[in-house]
Amino acid sequence: ICFVSIIGTIEFRKQITGVNSIRMQELSEHDVQLIYNSINSRLDLLESIGKDISNRVSKGEGSMPELLHSDYTLVSGVDKLAMLSSDGAMLTNSYLHETRLDITELCAEKGTRFVCRFDNVNDNIPDQRKEYILYSVKTKPIEFDGHIYEYLCCFIKPGELENELKSDSYQGKGFSSVIDYEGNYILNINRSHSFLARDNVFNKIEKVNGFSSVDEFKTKLTATTTIMNVLATAKINSDVAEEYYIVITPMDSVDWFFVSMVPSSVFEDQTKGLMEIVGILFAVVGFALACVIIFAIRQSRQQTELKNKEQTD
Repeated sequence: ICFVSIIGTIEFRKQITGVNSIRMQELSEHDVQLIYNSINSRLDLLESIGKDISNRVSKGEGSMPELLHSDYTLVSGVDKLAMLSSDGAMLTNSYLHETRLDITELCAEKGTRFVCRFDNVNDNIPDQRKEYILYSVKTKPIEFDGHIYEYLCCFIKPGELENELKSDSYQGKGFSSVIDYEGNYILNINRSHSFLARDNVFNKIEKVNGFSSVDEFKTKLTATTTIMNVLATAKINSDVAEEYYIVITPMDSVDWFFVSMVPSSVFEDQTKGLMEIVGILFAVVGFALACVIIFAIRQSRQQTELKNKEQTD
């Protein structure tokens, strides 16, 4: 009976863990869709602004610097709005003129509509050397001041998007991040503390169940196009290693991964009460089964004794 109870308890624990894993995956898919919606919404807005600037400049209703300055407030959370030319000239909403071939080359490489992580380390102004999420769309060519401008870009600080996308999960103990294929944080949505320190998630993982090393897991991850669900040991919020359930969802359109992590202790706490109830139920059932067996044995013995007595008589 005890053996059956133990086996039943273990199986029930597996079922509960499976249900929580499915829930994590559903939450991840929901959050990924939120990110896609946010990305597409800003890119759509940039395309509309680009068309408006092009039309108004062609009609003589304003200069490009003035229109950039006035349209800057239309994009929520934007730190900088800029037009770039094919030869690297960049004009911002604050009327600054710069030469930024690095950004122009990035726009030409990525295509007509994209979003990516951009560390602005080459800015001529030290105070402007910041980390950004760069959104860019290709516009109808606009001639101004001897340059042909054809890209409209906006620079969003990662913290702005973190605030937009932050949501609660597992009473604030679960958190999610967006990483690139190398494991570097693109965007962090720490569901309890707003954001994690930006570094590499693979440096925090010590062991992944089912893989001989973290490098093997990383290689498998970068080659996959499907959702991965793993159990890993990692040091995320402290120097103490803890076990985490991790769901990793590929975001192919932006070459990112959405990573959702929940400490296994959260699942243990959730199931502890249920396990106690199940244990009591198994004990009751076991006791009832034992009573039935004992009763059946006694009945069988009594019938055997009765037959023996009849034969003797």
